[in-house]
Amino acid sequence: MDNSIKSDLLLVGIKAAYMLSTDEDNFLVYEHVGNYLYTELCQYYGIDLLYLYVIDEKGESFQQEVICDKFSTIQGYDLIPVEQYKTRDIITEIAKLEDEVFVYTIFPLYYKDQVIGLMELHSIKELEEDFKQSISQLCDTLTVGIRNRILTRAGLQQKQSIDMIIEVTKYLHVITDVDKLVENFARLVVKYMQFDRVTLFMFDENDKVAFGKCIDYRDRVHEITDIPELPELDGKPKPLSGLSGYWFPLATNTRKVGIALFDNIYSCVPFPEWTNDVLLSLCNQFAVAVENIDLFKRVQYTARRDKLTKLYNRAYLEEIMGELEHHLPLSIIIGDVNGLKITNDVFGHLVGDKILVGIAETLQSVCDDNAVIARWGGDEFIIILPHTSYEATGAICNKIGQACEKASVYAVPISITLGYETKNSEQDDITSVLKKAEDMMYYNKQIEREQFNFNFIESLKKFLNSRCDEGDTHIEALTNLAFKFGIIIGLSDFEKNNLKCLCEFHDIGKIGVSRNIIMKEDKLSLAEWDIMKKHSSTGSRIAHSFPGLKLIEDEILSHHERWDGTGYPDGKRALEIPKLSRIFAILDAYVVMTQGRPYKKAISHEEAINEIEAGAGTQFDPSLARLFVRAFRDGLGY
Repeated sequence: MDNSIKSDLLLVGIKAAYMLSTDEDNFLVYEHVGNYLYTELCQYYGIDLLYLYVIDEKGESFQQEVICDKFSTIQGYDLIPVEQYKTRDIITEIAKLEDEVFVYTIFPLYYKDQVIGLMELHSIKELEEDFKQSISQLCDTLTVGIRNRILTRAGLQQKQSIDMIIEVTKYLHVITDVDKLVENFARLVVKYMQFDRVTLFMFDENDKVAFGKCIDYRDRVHEITDIPELPELDGKPKPLSGLSGYWFPLATNTRKVGIALFDNIYSCVPFPEWTNDVLLSLCNQFAVAVENIDLFKRVQYTARRDKLTKLYNRAYLEEIMGELEHHLPLSIIIGDVNGLKITNDVFGHLVGDKILVGIAETLQSVCDDNAVIARWGGDEFIIILPHTSYEATGAICNKIGQACEKASVYAVPISITLGYETKNSEQDDITSVLKKAEDMMYYNKQIEREQFNFNFIESLKKFLNSRCDEGDTHIEALTNLAFKFGIIIGLSDFEKNNLKCLCEFHDIGKIGVSRNIIMKEDKLSLAEWDIMKKHSSTGSRIAHSFPGLKLIEDEILSHHERWDGTGYPDGKRALEIPKLSRIFAILDAYVVMTQGRPYKKAISHEEAINEIEAGAGTQFDPSLARLFVRAFRDGLGY
């Protein structure tokens, strides 16, 4: 619900309380008030009926004082036993009559430990929770007026308290800064209630005192630096000695926002009893106003910030760009994160998100407080540098690059390509400056792409070797054997180079498999085996993203396929399997068998040759297997 509506409803309650306190027509006062409440509430919600009940003189029943609908306002006659309603809770009842539904919502009018009245609203649908809470706050204020009417305390003292509530409440709901709210609240209470001092201690989110401030009868403001020991309050005021002051809680239904001390420490004038009721209401409204300010700031923060990186978002930056562009020289840096898509594909979006957060933290660590940093798009960032020259901006870009070189997330290097431009005069168009920075960024990205790809792949290789059972020894044995066999079967230089790459990067997809699964000595479970089998397709996706590996993406995908079609991931068979994958299957099997694995001991050269020979036509291409066996029957010739 909009804060202005909440404020309006609160003022409705205040005016109704004022009417109860000042209307001299004792016979029709509740009809006046009921008609006013019904008319005002109908503006904000579909209310069909309003009943107002007030406790009788004996305190035994609630007397139905007024019934209001869109046609009339009449005096009520029903009685409800007091025993029936002894709760502070809002009561909602739903009734059905034929095809129609009626909702009855009863709000208790509570004073101290006693319900002194009820307000009952009838509607065709259940009231929204925000509206209920606003009506409940209205009722808190209305209760003051009803109590005054019951106790026949309509006089200057009551009118003054209502005037004060109205005046203070006006300020509470227009101020958006807690510090100003504290000062204005304290100043108005001192003015209207003639206290010597009003002191407020405000709490932070951990219920610790954030700051304290005091306003005295001379309108002097005192910052409290030496925080005293504060009393524990159970929701009720706590008197000072001699009744010259009271501690009041500043709290809503959800949290404590602070504690207030109202005192006559200089004059020693005792507090009249009626002031406690007014102050309790004011303190509650003050606490609600503080919460509203906090909520407004959170909403404002969320509206201006990127949820992931906590940097400013594009919408907010575009909003303030018009103001920033006059702080000349104004420099703009545009950055595009390298490798985010492949990182998301390989490691998942959580790792990709960590890359973005790492970039954001790097930018914040390099730039000073005057820099305005925002997430410009999915993988783009922008930095606005007021009063910063072109040369100084270049130096900042160098520092960002150096900082990124020292950072990484998981196995992925943090890298961002930058471009920048400077607006030096009012005549320079900010859109043109932004475009030039963007053009430089794209130009630099073309230049840096090859180096980034190399660094990315090398990082993946190092990370994979650190957690995989196939280290440099395995790769070296594979590439040496591939070189020899490639010559024997007459591969072209192009094929031999691709086969060498396949030996080096065939298991690059294991980067996405848990080390516990890769190094497990026991047999893998079905679930673990399903995960392991995905490394071929993952590796193929990685290869597809890099020009140097794209030529072997199909070979990486198929390096665990079998001649008889029982391999994975696609169950290809015979000549459906790429040629280099069929060759690699033989080479890899030989090296694995002769070097061993965590789950299997190494076997001799002769045994491995026999295994390959036995697998011809089932696991291996029979022609290639026979060539391999014939070529290396007597050894590899190292």
